[in-house]
Amino acid sequence: MLKKGILSIFFLLTCSHAFSSVLDSLRVRLARTKNDSAKIELLYKASANKKLTSTSSDSLLNEILNFRNSKDCFIRSFCYYKVGSFHAQKESPQKALDHLIVALRVADSCNDKTAIMYVRYKMAYVNKINENFKVAINHCHISLKYARQLQDPTVLWENYTLLGNMYKTDLLLDSALFYHENALTISETKLDLQHTALTYNNLGLTYKNKKEFDKALSFLRKSLALKIKVKDKTLGSSYNNISIVFKHMGQFDSAVFYSNRVLDEGIRTRNGKTFKEGLSQLAEVYDAKKNTVLALHYYKRLRAAEDSIGKEELTSEYKELQSKYESDKKDAELKQKENNLKIAEAENSKKNGFILFSGIALLMAIIAAIVIFRSYRVSKRTGVVLSHKNKVIEEKNKEITDSINYARNIQQSLLTSEQVFSSNLKDHFILYKPKDIVSGDFFWASSVPATTGTTAAAGQKEFMIMCADCTGHGVPGAFMSLLGITFLKETISYKQITRPDLILNELRTQLIDNFSLSNNKDGMDAALIKIKGKHLEMAAANNPVWIIRDKTNIVLKPNKFPVGKHHGEIQPFSLNSFELAENDLIIMFTDGYADQFGGPKNKKYKYKRLETLILEKSHLPLAELKQHLEKEMEDWKGKNEQIDDILVLGVRI
Repeated sequence: MLKKGILSIFFLLTCSHAFSSVLDSLRVRLARTKNDSAKIELLYKASANKKLTSTSSDSLLNEILNFRNSKDCFIRSFCYYKVGSFHAQKESPQKALDHLIVALRVADSCNDKTAIMYVRYKMAYVNKINENFKVAINHCHISLKYARQLQDPTVLWENYTLLGNMYKTDLLLDSALFYHENALTISETKLDLQHTALTYNNLGLTYKNKKEFDKALSFLRKSLALKIKVKDKTLGSSYNNISIVFKHMGQFDSAVFYSNRVLDEGIRTRNGKTFKEGLSQLAEVYDAKKNTVLALHYYKRLRAAEDSIGKEELTSEYKELQSKYESDKKDAELKQKENNLKIAEAENSKKNGFILFSGIALLMAIIAAIVIFRSYRVSKRTGVVLSHKNKVIEEKNKEITDSINYARNIQQSLLTSEQVFSSNLKDHFILYKPKDIVSGDFFWASSVPATTGTTAAAGQKEFMIMCADCTGHGVPGAFMSLLGITFLKETISYKQITRPDLILNELRTQLIDNFSLSNNKDGMDAALIKIKGKHLEMAAANNPVWIIRDKTNIVLKPNKFPVGKHHGEIQPFSLNSFELAENDLIIMFTDGYADQFGGPKNKKYKYKRLETLILEKSHLPLAELKQHLEKEMEDWKGKNEQIDDILVLGVRI
């Protein structure tokens, strides 16, 4: 009976030449397939083919439902599940739920765990579309229970991801992170790179909503790198997400850079939706940047794109709004014409009095025009030359700015990620504000093998942190910071030097040797610590390290010379040792924060004021302490320009 039904539907559909190739291929593949679930999958994929009419798709869906009489309980449930999935894909949630409820009833009747697992997840997905989150969450947890029993990593990942997205929508962000992190564990160990890329993206968007923008960027960039690797088709979405984060951070040049990449992707893939997202984001970035000219330019381009791209996608609601707008516009124009007539009548009575005055003014204007025209001819020649020169200068400036922006991406990739700090420390914060696009300040951290004592015997790790201020800021400082990080990694990783004072000695030697032909005293002020359990080793050049304990500051003093050339005899750096206690707060910094001008008398902020603020807020979680430091600096600086790179780093023991 079933075979006759399938053959009859083929006969009816193959009468249409437009669909013959699709159906011929389907007929051949069905004849070769013996497994009923595979046949259902083939019919399902064929029904979703865009070449088919809705009538043809419905006929194929009916063929899927013919399997409801199968002796196999899973197949009976599966056929309803696939039809429900089809309607869910077509955004017909009520039709989807009608079939999924039957699928669940069949699966429950024979306690088929696999069928229950699939159907419960799909019901959660449909209820999520309907924003019925409470019901969707309940279905997810039931599906998760069976997925754990059956050890199905794909369904586990799907449920964790759906839960994370729902909690993110409800702004329950800690819960969202919990489920996305579970999804990440599964995707990294048991699934492919595309699943991992999507999970990185979800984590990035969740951290964006938490306003932890550094973490958001870290995950979004990881997602982008994987998508590029697997040639994913949603690169435009990733570029757009990164642009949005940079906009929230106030880093508008970077936001513009990534928005332009969204436009490029829209053009490359011929995707009108992606292209419009890029235009919209550029308009919003320039609006936030207070550049009204460019913001208006991109809003106009967006309007033009919406008029020309995908007109068939306009909803009836939009059409009604547009119709109302046109009607209101015509009413406004009629009222304006009435007002104009009234004004014209009033002005006619005054015109005669102004005729004589206008004649005199016209004569003076003609004389002035002759003088101005002569001046204009001269200035026009000069203007053409200046315009050309200005255009050349603008192009050069753009090239330089683009290059520096790219250099910033390189520099940020060499800085230690937040993840390294989080995995090795109880709590920490990093306040990092370059004066220009790139920075002469840098921070670095890494775990190293223990070298002495019981820690080494146990094979545990020691954790090193460096906070440094290189000579200069901007591009020169950035070059020095890149060299500093490179020499530091070489000293620790390849030369196996892990004692802080010996590392600074070696860094100084490297810098002096590499700048031997220069008369400049290039180098850096820096503090380097190594944490071994509760034992701290420290060496420093000009910058001290503060230990905050019970609202008291214990200062570990540095050597009073830099890492580099300096006046006087070159001496080895000193090694300081200190025994830490539970909840001690270690503070490392460069001079940018204390040297910033501002306040009511426009003076330097100074270290004493910084020390008082940190002591007062030292009991808080370090994320909150960072917020207080940021707000304090913004309030102090006011409208003044930032004079130097700012770096303050805190670690809780």
